[in-house]
Amino acid sequence: MLSPAIQMAIANGTQPPSLTLQRIIESQLPLCWSAQESLLVEQGK
Repeated sequence: MLSPAIQMAIANGTQPPSLTLQRIIESQLPLCWSAQESLLVEQGK
């Protein structure tokens, strides 16, 4: 399950350019939503 904040950013088109479907697929996503946000969004800025 993907973090609601990440889902909202994707839906709004405000996600960082580095946040791609390929990156999500290849990442070993943690279950913790804040950890997902740190991994996928904050590092992509």
